Amino acid sequence: MTHITTEEGLPTGQRVLVFWPHSDDGIYSGATLAFMNARELETKKRKNRVKIAMVSPGYKGVHGEGTPKEKSERRWAEAVAAGYMLGFDENKHMINFNAVKTYRERRIHKADQRRMDALVRREAPTLVMLPSTLDTEQEININTRRMVMRSLRRWLSREYAAGRRGHVVIMEYPTNHVPLLTPSARNYAIEFTHPGHVTMKHEANKAHMSQDDRHLWQRGKFVEAEQTLREADQLDHMRRLSRKTERNLRGLDIDPNTGRGEEYLLTRLGVEMKRGKPVMVHRMLKTPLSASDRRMLGIRIPAMNEPKKGR
Repeated sequence: MTHITTEEGLPTGQRVLVFWPHSDDGIYSGATLAFMNARELETKKRKNRVKIAMVSPGYKGVHGEGTPKEKSERRWAEAVAAGYMLGFDENKHMINFNAVKTYRERRIHKADQRRMDALVRREAPTLVMLPSTLDTEQEININTRRMVMRSLRRWLSREYAAGRRGHVVIMEYPTNHVPLLTPSARNYAIEFTHPGHVTMKHEANKAHMSQDDRHLWQRGKFVEAEQTLREADQLDHMRRLSRKTERNLRGLDIDPNTGRGEEYLLTRLGVEMKRGKPVMVHRMLKTPLSASDRRMLGIRIPAMNEPKKGR
């Protein structure tokens, strides 16, 4: 069962490291990141420490005249403008990783891998956002994931050897080639109660003017409509199963005007002892999330579809 929550059920207190193979890959996670980067009303401190790394220079996606360098600079400028609209500062929150050789040669270049290793060690993330494994269409998407996972495994192994038994939560997001995750590839859905952030995300997507022919912001709206219909259909099916389920779902309303959501797959990567030896283990988090997993992620409220105690 998918863990369905609102923006108040997003992780807090995390060191979040986000990887976008392309600078416009925030189309399906921009609202989530805006909320995760927002400041607490009481303390004015940010809910999480968020860093976003744009992995490729992206010049192949820019039509018309211009050198690869000029096109890359345009993509970065558009990313900075979009990030600013979502509350991200170019110098504090955004990283131009610029993996030119991996992007150009369609393989993980050793120099880029070394830089990725250094980035992961420096940031020491507790939560990492990566494109879904379902996206096998573009080499840079695949290589971004492979490169980051390789760096995470190396870093966690060293942490374990140093006596620090750390782990990292992986948060997989949809992409242009896989805009809707399959049921088995999602276990965490955000139903936003405040439409302003989602509207802001659409406006930010329009900053990617070199990608106008791809109609990214329109596609995002279409996906939201699909999600709304799908969630409503699922809830209706669950309601028909039993009266007890219906009681648990009474507080969950799907509004096509405000119930715009984003969805993810949460997994946990870490070192565990097996047969007396340390082994790297990567497994999906069970949902609805347990109380211990909520504490690990700093999530303050239970799932909206989690049965209440005593029922």
